[in-house]
Amino acid sequence: MFAGIVSSAAIVNAFYGYLQPLFAAPRAATILLVYGVLAAVAIWGIAQSVAAAGVVTVIEVSGLLLVLVVAVPHARVDATVLDGIAVTLEPAALLGVLTGAVLAFYAFLGFEDMVNVAEKVKDVERTLPRAIVVTLVLTTLLYAAISASSVLVLPPAVLAEAGDPLARVYAAAGGPWPLAINAIAIIAVINGALIQLIMASRVIYGLARQESLPASLASVWARTQTPVRATLLAALVAAGFALWLPLARLAQVASVTALCVFALVNLSLIALRWHPDAPRGAWRAPSWAPWAGFLASGGLLAFEVQRVLG
Repeated sequence: MFAGIVSSAAIVNAFYGYLQPLFAAPRAATILLVYGVLAAVAIWGIAQSVAAAGVVTVIEVSGLLLVLVVAVPHARVDATVLDGIAVTLEPAALLGVLTGAVLAFYAFLGFEDMVNVAEKVKDVERTLPRAIVVTLVLTTLLYAAISASSVLVLPPAVLAEAGDPLARVYAAAGGPWPLAINAIAIIAVINGALIQLIMASRVIYGLARQESLPASLASVWARTQTPVRATLLAALVAAGFALWLPLARLAQVASVTALCVFALVNLSLIALRWHPDAPRGAWRAPSWAPWAGFLASGGLLAFEVQRVLG
């Protein structure tokens, strides 16, 4: 829940960065307006929200593929560029790689949110695990291609300072109508924020039904069958984080929180495999998978905690 709220706040901050070249608007007013719209869409209904998210996802992937098609022919692979992005075994370089890995983990937040709407899936025990794996693989390939082509078109330092990095890459590669990438990015990040808001509101609703939170948060609007109060609470808290912290810090907090959750989930899966009464699903993960997930998540988490604490 917390990871979803903070992740949503980070996404809305990214939205503001891409909006600026198109329309200069006050930051606070923009964030509050965006969350008002997102809450309204989430309250409108889960079917409508998922349909809207599906349409936006198609637009988002189309934009990423457009950037990739334009950037690849203009990627500069020469000694100067490679020296600028080369990774060495020096401690400072490895520290930067691990720090980047923790931050990059944020890009993969959201896939686990599919389980929060599992009741809407047909043959969920077989469909959902496969959907998560396929989505992760395809997204990793797309992200890797975009990242590689971006640093071969513009220096990493320039990308780090840009509020709209993909639009900068597209423009530098000579793409027509560069502001179109800003528009696509705006739509895409709003999609991510909506999904995170829906997830957080459903978790709040579930906790309220289990009496872990006030029962009033479990109320559902009869007309749309959506948890209105839980959705409004999630939107208000997320807006507060978006106004309080900058994008990089929000992404870092969301990544660390998700790493904690993922490490604990993998540890739970390890324990369940040895429990005699553990339920057996239609799909069973390989025995090494939860260990690998726990070690990877726990290792990155331990590194980040040690780095922050000094």
